[in-house]
Amino acid sequence: MSKDKRRFLVSDESKNVYGLRLKSDGGDFGQFRKNPVMLYNHDEDRPPIGRWTELKTGDGGKITAEAEFDGKDEFARKIEDKVDDGYIRMASVGVIPQEIEGEWVTKWTLREISVVPFGGNQNAFVLYDDKGNVMNLSAVTEKFDLKNNKRQMSDEKTNTLKVTLVAGLELSDGASDGEVIKSVLKLNADNVKMKAELETLKAEKAEAKKALELKDREALVDKAIADRKITAGSKETYMKLSDADLKNIFETMPAVVNLGDVPQGGGDGNPGAPEGAKNMGFAELSQKHPDYLEKLKLNDSARFNALYKAEYGVEPKSA
Repeated sequence: MSKDKRRFLVSDESKNVYGLRLKSDGGDFGQFRKNPVMLYNHDEDRPPIGRWTELKTGDGGKITAEAEFDGKDEFARKIEDKVDDGYIRMASVGVIPQEIEGEWVTKWTLREISVVPFGGNQNAFVLYDDKGNVMNLSAVTEKFDLKNNKRQMSDEKTNTLKVTLVAGLELSDGASDGEVIKSVLKLNADNVKMKAELETLKAEKAEAKKALELKDREALVDKAIADRKITAGSKETYMKLSDADLKNIFETMPAVVNLGDVPQGGGDGNPGAPEGAKNMGFAELSQKHPDYLEKLKLNDSARFNALYKAEYGVEPKSA
C-alpha cells in the first residue's frame, strides 16, 4: 500500500464527543514531534504500534499525518494489515487542553494520535489532564467551568439580541426588558391591524372595479338600445354578458330601421299607419300589425321592400 493511502485525517474542527471543537491553529505540536507515538484506540497500557510522520495542517482546519507501523510488533502488523485492506480508516488525537472559549478548545497540546476502529465512538477523541490521565466530560466541565462558559455565551447572545431589538424599535439605550416586550407586542398588534386594513382595501377595490365594470356594461347596452340595435326588453339578457362580448356583438349588429326611417314611395296611395308603427321595424310590424304590412305591400311596394331589406339584408321574394 502506498504512503498516500496511509495518510490519515487525525482531526478537524467538527464537534467531538465532549461537545467541543478543536481549534486547529491553537495546537502545540512541539512535544509530539519529539516523540510522535501511534497508539491503538488511545490505549496507553499497550505499547505503541508505530509512529506518525509528515504531520500537516491544511485547509478547513484539517490535520493529517502519515502512519508508519512497527513491523517487528505482531499486533502492530495486524493493525497495519487491516489499514492496508481498508478495514480501519480512522485516526483521532489525544490532547491536553489549555484554554476553552465557548465550544472551542482554543489552546491545546497534542499528546498522541491513535488509530481507531470507530471514528464516532466515545474514544474517537480524548482529552488528557496535565498528568496524562484521560479526562471525562464532568472533569472537563469542572476544570474549565463550561457551564458558566455556556451560560455566558447564552447571556451574550441575549444581550446582542436585546441591543438589536432596541435599535430596531428606536428605543433608548437604557430600555428595560418590559419596554422592549411592550414595543414588540405593539408592533405585532399594528401589523395585525394593517393586514386587516389591507384586506379591507383589497375588498373595496374589487367592489369598486366590479361596480365600474357594471356601469360600463350598462352604458354599452343603453347605447345599443338608443341605436335601435336591441330592444329595451332584452336589456337584462345582454347585461349578463361580458364587456368584450357585448362590444363584439354590437359592433357587428346593424341598427334597427323603423317604418319612420323609410320614406314613402309613390304607389297607389299610402295606407295610414297604425299608432306607434313609425317606431317599429319590419319584424315587429309583422307581429303586431300584419294587416298593415299587407296593405303596405300592395299600396307602397318600394317602402315595403326597403323596410324588409333593412331588417333581413335581402330583397323580399316576389309573390
